[in-house]
Amino acid sequence: MWVLTNAGEFAMRLVILFMLFLPISVSQAARVTVQSVAEVAIYPQFSAAAEVVALNDSEVSAEVSGVVTRVAAQVGDQVAKGDLLVAVDAFVYEQAIIQSKAAISTVEARIELAEYQLKQARKLNLQRNVSEELLVQRQTELASLKAELRSQQSALALAEFNLGKTKIVAPFSGVVVKRMAQLGSQLNPGMPVVRLVAPDSAEVSAQIHVADAEIIVAAKALNLAVDGQRLPLTLRVISPVVDVVQRTQEVRLGFAAAVAAVGSSGRLVWQHPYAHLPADLLVRRGDALGVFVAEQGQARFVALPSAQEGRSVRVDSLPADTQLIVDGRFTLQPDDSIEPE
Repeated sequence: MWVLTNAGEFAMRLVILFMLFLPISVSQAARVTVQSVAEVAIYPQFSAAAEVVALNDSEVSAEVSGVVTRVAAQVGDQVAKGDLLVAVDAFVYEQAIIQSKAAISTVEARIELAEYQLKQARKLNLQRNVSEELLVQRQTELASLKAELRSQQSALALAEFNLGKTKIVAPFSGVVVKRMAQLGSQLNPGMPVVRLVAPDSAEVSAQIHVADAEIIVAAKALNLAVDGQRLPLTLRVISPVVDVVQRTQEVRLGFAAAVAAVGSSGRLVWQHPYAHLPADLLVRRGDALGVFVAEQGQARFVALPSAQEGRSVRVDSLPADTQLIVDGRFTLQPDDSIEPE
């Protein structure tokens, strides 16, 4: 029990008691900093290894047998569609054409005779000087000769086709990147003579995780990062076939403008189409991860079910103008009074 000696001491003790109990009886608003969702939102960037591949990359092969008599294109040469690459000895095929033409001439002469004989047989048949059987025989002979003529004409067309194949030409414009044919070597059908690549018809190939397929379709921007450049791309197709081991799908993309060199390696880079909140804005209250938003002078905790520790989180549920508590959020409790700075 206190003994008060004078009025001044009594007044001082009242002041001290008042100051001691003031923090308990009066609740002060927490000072915080706020920013809108639009101001703090990020659009995560993803990447995958990518390679520039040629749409036309072919090993041009021989279609007929023969000895190589000329190699017209060397490694590194730029060739146009139809340019000679390799020539094969054509003697056998030229002779086949000569034989076919001779055979056709022979059959045509026999047809001429058969037509004359049939004409005479018809006249004699009208006079009943030859039998019906002989007339039918003459008709059959003529029909058989005409069929033989068609066969010889087909053989001539095939011989001319084979002769044309003794000159192996470029199926498209491109660059010779490998030469397999050697002067004097024997070629057979199917044997490659050169490898031809079209550098102007290129696209990008990359393997992406199946979970990224939906994202890349709606991505804000697609680029190839290669040799210090970022080249814009357009999505052409995502393969429906999934690698069961890697859980990846191949994606093919075309160049929107500048084209990288075939064979170049880089990174396919794309940006998530939807706004995310940075991982460092998340706070845990109880079992939930979420954010504090400022509403009418109070801190409201909004749980984000898809949030994970250390990862940004998609925030479609929060309007762009929602005021997020950025600084001072760690000491807050739901429904605390706040004073935004």
